[in-house]
Amino acid sequence: MLSRPAISAITLTFLISLLPIATKARQDTHVKGYTRKGNTPVRSYKRKAPNKTKLDNYGTKGNLNPNTGKVGKEDRFTGKGERR
Repeated sequence: MLSRPAISAITLTFLISLLPIATKARQDTHVKGYTRKGNTPVRSYKRKAPNKTKLDNYGTKGNLNPNTGKVGKEDRFTGKGERR
Protein backbone atom coordinates (compact mmCIF):
# COMPACT_ATOMS: atom_id res chain seq x y z
CA MET A 1 0.00 0.00 0.00
CA LEU A 2 1.26 3.48 -0.85
CA SER A 3 1.99 5.93 1.93
CA ARG A 4 0.13 9.23 2.16
CA PRO A 5 3.15 11.31 0.92
CA ALA A 6 3.55 8.96 -2.06
CA ILE A 7 -0.12 9.41 -3.03
CA SER A 8 0.22 13.18 -2.68
CA ALA A 9 3.31 13.17 -4.90
CA ILE A 10 1.56 11.10 -7.56
CA THR A 11 -1.50 13.37 -7.47
CA LEU A 12 0.64 16.50 -7.72
CA THR A 13 2.60 15.05 -10.65
CA PHE A 14 -0.65 14.21 -12.46
CA LEU A 15 -2.09 17.70 -11.92
CA ILE A 16 1.12 19.36 -13.12
CA SER A 17 1.02 17.19 -16.26
CA LEU A 18 -2.41 18.66 -17.07
CA LEU A 19 -1.20 22.29 -16.99
CA PRO A 20 -0.02 22.45 -20.62
CA ILE A 21 -3.43 21.21 -21.78
CA ALA A 22 -5.32 23.76 -19.68
CA THR A 23 -3.13 26.72 -20.65
CA LYS A 24 -3.13 25.89 -24.38
CA ALA A 25 -6.91 26.18 -24.52
CA ARG A 26 -6.76 29.75 -23.21
CA GLN A 27 -4.07 31.10 -25.54
CA ASP A 28 -4.52 33.63 -28.30
CA THR A 29 -3.96 32.61 -31.90
CA HIS A 30 -1.85 34.72 -34.26
CA VAL A 31 -3.38 35.31 -37.70
CA LYS A 32 -0.93 36.28 -40.45
CA GLY A 33 -1.61 39.31 -42.62
CA TYR A 34 -2.95 38.74 -46.09
CA THR A 35 -4.22 40.58 -49.17
CA ARG A 36 -7.91 40.64 -50.09
CA LYS A 37 -9.34 40.80 -53.58
CA GLY A 38 -8.60 44.19 -55.06
CA ASN A 39 -5.17 44.26 -53.36
CA THR A 40 -6.51 45.51 -50.01
CA PRO A 41 -3.95 44.56 -47.33
CA VAL A 42 -5.10 43.12 -43.99
CA ARG A 43 -2.66 43.41 -41.07
CA SER A 44 -1.82 40.44 -38.91
CA TYR A 45 -3.76 40.25 -35.65
CA LYS A 46 -4.43 38.12 -32.58
CA ARG A 47 -7.66 36.32 -31.83
CA LYS A 48 -8.78 33.95 -29.15
CA ALA A 49 -8.43 30.28 -29.86
CA PRO A 50 -11.79 28.90 -31.08
CA ASN A 51 -14.14 27.18 -28.67
CA LYS A 52 -17.83 26.20 -28.57
CA THR A 53 -19.23 29.28 -26.81
CA LYS A 54 -19.87 32.86 -27.88
CA LEU A 55 -20.07 34.19 -24.33
CA ASP A 56 -16.32 34.81 -24.01
CA ASN A 57 -15.66 36.24 -27.48
CA TYR A 58 -14.37 39.81 -27.64
CA GLY A 59 -17.15 40.80 -30.04
CA THR A 60 -19.95 39.67 -27.70
CA LYS A 61 -22.03 42.38 -26.04
CA GLY A 62 -20.61 43.25 -22.62
CA ASN A 63 -17.05 42.10 -23.36
CA LEU A 64 -14.06 44.35 -23.96
CA ASN A 65 -11.31 43.58 -26.47
CA PRO A 66 -8.05 44.20 -24.56
CA ASN A 67 -6.08 44.58 -27.80
CA THR A 68 -8.24 47.29 -29.40
CA GLY A 69 -10.25 48.73 -26.49
CA LYS A 70 -13.52 48.20 -28.40
CA VAL A 71 -16.66 46.99 -26.64
CA GLY A 72 -18.46 43.99 -28.17
CA LYS A 73 -21.84 44.55 -29.83
CA GLU A 74 -22.92 41.07 -30.93
CA ASP A 75 -25.85 39.32 -29.26
CA ARG A 76 -24.75 36.45 -27.01
CA PHE A 77 -27.09 33.89 -28.55
CA THR A 78 -27.67 34.87 -32.18
CA GLY A 79 -24.19 36.25 -32.89
CA LYS A 80 -25.77 39.15 -34.78
CA GLY A 81 -24.77 42.77 -34.17
CA GLU A 82 -27.03 45.49 -32.82
CA ARG A 83 -29.61 46.92 -35.18
CA ARG A 84 -29.86 50.69 -35.32
